[in-house]
Amino acid sequence: MVVTTTDPNGHYSLQLGQGAWVVEVTMVGFQPAKKGLTVSSAARQLDFSLQLKESLVLARPSGPEQNGDQLESQLPNELQSNQALQITPAENVDDSNEAFLVSGTLSKEPSSNSAPNSSPLQTGFGGQPEGQGAGTPNLNVPGFASGRSSRRSAARRGDPVPRRSGNRRQANEIHGTLTLRVENSALNGKPFSITGQDIRQPAYAQSRFTVAVGGPLVIPKIVKDPATFFFLNYNGTRYRNPYTAVETVPTELERQGNFSQSIQAGGSVQIYDPTTRQPFFGNVIPERRIDPIAKRLLSYFPLPNQPGLVNNYDLQASVPRDTDNLDLRVQRNITKIDRLAYDLTFQRRDGDVSQPFGFFDTTSGAGLNTDLQWTRNLSTRLINNARVAFKRNSNDTTPYFANGENVALDFGINGTSSNPLNYGPPNLNFTNFGALSDTSPVLTRNQSQTFSDNLIAVRGLHSFTFGVQFTRNDLNTRTDPNGRGTFNFTGLLTSTLAANGSPVVGTGFDFADFLLGLPQSSSIRYGDSSTYLRENVWTGFVQDDWKVRPDLTLNLGLRYEYFSPFYEKYGHIANLDIAPGFSAVALVTPGASGPYSGGFPFGLIDPDYINFSPRVGLAWKVPYFKQSTIVRAGYGAYYNGQAYNRLAFKLAQQPPFAVSSNVNTSLTNPLSLADGFVSAPGEVTNTFAVDRHYRTPFAQTWNLTIQREFGMGFFVEAGYLGTKGTRLDVLSLPNQGPPGALSDKHQLGDAVGFTYDSSVGNSIFHALTIRATQRFRRGISMSAYYQFSKSIDDSSTFGGAGNTVAENWLNLAAERGLSSFDRRHSFDINWVLTSQVGTAGSRFAADSWTTRLLKDWQLSGFLTALTGTPLTARVLGNSAIALAQTGGVGSSRAEATGLNLSSARDFFNLAAFTVPAPGEFGNAGRNTIPGPGLFAVNLAFGRSFTLDEARRRLEFRIEAKNVFNSVSFTNINTVVNATNYGLPISAAPMRVMDAVVRFRF
Repeated sequence: MVVTTTDPNGHYSLQLGQGAWVVEVTMVGFQPAKKGLTVSSAARQLDFSLQLKESLVLARPSGPEQNGDQLESQLPNELQSNQALQITPAENVDDSNEAFLVSGTLSKEPSSNSAPNSSPLQTGFGGQPEGQGAGTPNLNVPGFASGRSSRRSAARRGDPVPRRSGNRRQANEIHGTLTLRVENSALNGKPFSITGQDIRQPAYAQSRFTVAVGGPLVIPKIVKDPATFFFLNYNGTRYRNPYTAVETVPTELERQGNFSQSIQAGGSVQIYDPTTRQPFFGNVIPERRIDPIAKRLLSYFPLPNQPGLVNNYDLQASVPRDTDNLDLRVQRNITKIDRLAYDLTFQRRDGDVSQPFGFFDTTSGAGLNTDLQWTRNLSTRLINNARVAFKRNSNDTTPYFANGENVALDFGINGTSSNPLNYGPPNLNFTNFGALSDTSPVLTRNQSQTFSDNLIAVRGLHSFTFGVQFTRNDLNTRTDPNGRGTFNFTGLLTSTLAANGSPVVGTGFDFADFLLGLPQSSSIRYGDSSTYLRENVWTGFVQDDWKVRPDLTLNLGLRYEYFSPFYEKYGHIANLDIAPGFSAVALVTPGASGPYSGGFPFGLIDPDYINFSPRVGLAWKVPYFKQSTIVRAGYGAYYNGQAYNRLAFKLAQQPPFAVSSNVNTSLTNPLSLADGFVSAPGEVTNTFAVDRHYRTPFAQTWNLTIQREFGMGFFVEAGYLGTKGTRLDVLSLPNQGPPGALSDKHQLGDAVGFTYDSSVGNSIFHALTIRATQRFRRGISMSAYYQFSKSIDDSSTFGGAGNTVAENWLNLAAERGLSSFDRRHSFDINWVLTSQVGTAGSRFAADSWTTRLLKDWQLSGFLTALTGTPLTARVLGNSAIALAQTGGVGSSRAEATGLNLSSARDFFNLAAFTVPAPGEFGNAGRNTIPGPGLFAVNLAFGRSFTLDEARRRLEFRIEAKNVFNSVSFTNINTVVNATNYGLPISAAPMRVMDAVVRFRF
């Protein structure tokens, strides 16, 4: 085997001895080509014309919103095809016909399960930068022409002479595009009204503009350097995004303390005086009993603007968000064996974030990524690639109330932060009403530095790649996660109590508790605002692309990763040392020794050094079949080092360096709006702890696919994909108080409620997939995909929106259920139809007006149909078990009645769940309610106009997402004791249209 790379003009030169040779050229997506060559003393040129592979798969959009953007990615590909080729381990190559993709070569989901490490701070199997991730160990080399040559005879070898082979790419001119995309609310469908009332369409507009140029660095009369290739891209957005919020807010009567007309789940409201335990006369709180702080906080609640008592408030707004992005890539052959590639990316962004009650928070940020790679051909069989990269990203979020009125001081709320950034009203959570909330101030300046080196060695039928990488991550944050504090109102204080101290179902009302100034629980966290977290990541790998036979390729590899647990630069993080059986806890800081488990490391979590990831895959072209049949299979393991990021942030900003507390009210220590954030001296008030023996979560994934071609550009692929997650995070409340009672007694009497994180969870995912693809033929191309899958876990940390706190820390097995991201059925189909007028075989003359009018039109579409993700029946408020120890409103699962879930009228049978008996946990499982499905059709219609023989083109396209304006609900309220139980609370966007104009040159 002889290995070569291109010269600056894209030609390959081979040093061959005299005799008869066979030169074979392979390229991703093209049929292999072979030619015989007899080498004498004179140089010869050999030209190849490569034909597209019949089995090349059409790219499948990842979601319905991407249909209109498929052409957006063409320009970078076109421009890169005119650049000097870069010899590196595969970084952004999609070799779907030859390479083994661990997450399923042609499989769609679940990418987050199969590649949990893909993130800006992590790399792929071969040390790739972000964008490919650990899930796609593509072992081919871009631009590496795999010049496999074999002697055909035993001809005498003489002195080697160069041979030149032509390349189809001509890098001799600059190409580029100008693109403008516009959208306006006047052409879009109105947001779907959850309340059934007519709502106005918010006025908004969006525009996106792009300028991209690339090619050899040749600018007449300025610079002439054809050996340097560049790509420059700028794109900007000016968005005004629609925002919709639907909430339940108190009526005018309720704001006055009159609950005679109020309702809650199960009937009318009955409130009791917490001082006498007798009913309030007429369900009316006397005006003199209304807390003065609560009366002043009422000014932050909007009045109803919709009829009724439920979902009676609607907010429609237009929220600004602007970005500017600049990307520069430069590549140059320094010598015949050395090549440099440099990439610089910059982004600026700013905008607003709207809260449901109309508060707008401001956000801004900037990002800088720079990357330098040096490739050196050490020999014809040995290539080295070294890379250094630096990334920096900053974000700044300022709450609406920041630097304004010091509400806590003026209203008499004690124990809150005095930092002006934390000014404003406390967060107020309710069972039956929308929350009064605002974000926390956050300033982040994160950066990473990376060095990697990869060595490619070709030996016979093997192509080995060896690599090492070191990454330093610096996460710098200034924030107070809960500086204004949070009060939770559940109706517990205005309930009547049973003999065991638990509230009686049907009594109490959350807003009545608020007017009396009696929260059920409170939480606060502030101080030591600046945190400087540091982490080192070491990676090494070896992989082998082994061409066992012409029809069989094996990919073998082993990767090692070490993620050092984050430490704080000044040691300002804290954990809890846990005694056996959670019989006691003690505060511990970096480097200190705990009384129960000894000395703690500087990161407060023991390092996990055993993170080995074996990976194996094969691609086999089955012989003896007239049509191509390819079998692919593989197995891989992936470690989720990103888990340490979340743990470090939660360990920071805790006592003894900051104020942190979660407190429940009790008969002996009742909370109030004035003094709800004051904790007892001597208590351990840390609100989060992690198992010091925490291990890095990982996933194992395996797949099998069979692809069969049937001729005429049509093929079908069937596959299976499995993923098993191990050592996943499980959150629990080991210091839970007595269920649902007004008691200050905890298992650990000197500690408040805290959340405990341990890596004891696991998951399993299975999927059967089938894809049918018709390559472009007679003006039509089409691809259909169907997946039948099921995912079960006790912690939806791979692929989900995050795991929830276990209901009963002594029965973690009860947490096992469907994953939050589980979708049983998923189907989509995309197609492209092009006008056949003006093509070969057209019945219209090429120069006729009919041809000029009807040619080059294209209609593309994408249809998606998905079953919904599952939901959990819950109980909030005074009927909940786990009340406030997670820092939010009490929440626990409902009681299953045993009735069938199906319903002809509602989304599910509302009678299938009820409130559990006082003081008991509900027996309903996690995620047992099928969520609403999704159906949408996107269409795009446009034409390309060729302007001259220089191949300048003008393209125009109209796009419509959800073109039929179909309603798809995205969430249902499943709180059985809420007034809107069983009602939809959010819906997907309605029809959105935009226009795209693009000029290519």
